Amino acid sequence: MLRPSHNRFAPTSQRRPASRGAVLAAAGIAVLALAALAAAPASGPAAVAGSRLAVTVRLTDRGCIVPPTVLSRSLRIRVVNRGRYVHTFTIAGHHSSPRPGTAAVLRVRFPRIGRYAYTCSRHALPLLRGRLIVGVAPTAAKPCGVVPAPPTVYSHVVWIVMENKSWHDVMGSSAPAPNIKRLAGLCGVAAAFSGEAHPSLPNYIAMTSGGTQGVTDDAGPSSHQLSVNNLFQQVGDWRALEESMPAPCSTSDSGDYAVRHNPPLYYVGLHTLCAARDISLRARPDISARFTFVTPNGCHDMHSSSCASTTQDQVRVGDAWLGPFLNAVFATRQYRSGTTAVIVTWDESSHGDPATQRIPTLVIAPSIRPGTVATKQFDHYALLRTTEELLGLHAFLGAAASAPSMRAAFHF
Repeated sequence: MLRPSHNRFAPTSQRRPASRGAVLAAAGIAVLALAALAAAPASGPAAVAGSRLAVTVRLTDRGCIVPPTVLSRSLRIRVVNRGRYVHTFTIAGHHSSPRPGTAAVLRVRFPRIGRYAYTCSRHALPLLRGRLIVGVAPTAAKPCGVVPAPPTVYSHVVWIVMENKSWHDVMGSSAPAPNIKRLAGLCGVAAAFSGEAHPSLPNYIAMTSGGTQGVTDDAGPSSHQLSVNNLFQQVGDWRALEESMPAPCSTSDSGDYAVRHNPPLYYVGLHTLCAARDISLRARPDISARFTFVTPNGCHDMHSSSCASTTQDQVRVGDAWLGPFLNAVFATRQYRSGTTAVIVTWDESSHGDPATQRIPTLVIAPSIRPGTVATKQFDHYALLRTTEELLGLHAFLGAAASAPSMRAAFHF
């Protein structure tokens, strides 16, 4: 039985994420816009210890503009009246009524993360009512469970693809993967996730295009020039970070770099962008693109290699690399903004047989309830569909169109 170091696994909720950001009124819909976070430190939107996060609420004669989400329980709210009449903004028992053309300040500390009702008055119209989502900035110590609701559309999605290990190899009671098990407890894990094929390359093509495209081997890009739509092309703003790749877009193996683990090189439509976007992974990962595909090198991805001869040693080495790397991801401005999701999956199990393709997959985002275990059947096509949904894409590639979404299972 799995026992993560900080949380025991709990059943997942299958309910869909609660609606947010839509505030209805008799005269229409209030516009919700993120206010300027004037007091936010450079590392992200969370206020520094002992200070308050500064946000702005703008009142008009027909409504108000309120940030939909804030990542601090301690706020300094500047209430600005842009109307011609006196208006009142009220939240959590605090209220402010600035005169036209003036501003006032509310200092509010919320007792816990959650959704807090607010109202603002309007000239000759009923009160406008809404809810402010209050969370805290995610950290390496608490990357999940820090906001009560996910964003409708994420700004960034990151995949990290590991190699050739089964669920039991990584999540079994004797598996030497303390970092991965800890993250499963802090965030979520798909317990019935499977790969599509054997060997590696067909899985990389399947997860990024919605089908294996007839690929059945691990040959290089010169053998498989695929003129099909794919997730990278679909998103537009993408980046592939390849550890130990000697130069951008390297199309042949070199040392611990394996070209078969670098799927953008196989898609003809990406060739012109390759040199700028398919680059070597650095110590500080750049996840500023909407979609980032991360490939560890042959020592760190849990594949058999000169670094580790046994399955347990391969898992141990990969886990030791993945823990600090994810901490670096959690420290980025993108993850601390609360609008980034990270998925760690494996291409296939250690067995090769499609009947035994059960592989681990970690799902990490600030709204995921710690210890979530999804027991529904998912695969790489479900991951592809979910990523398309997270990024606000409305067309699903290939088998992703009929695959189940993972959003409700993980509340993200």
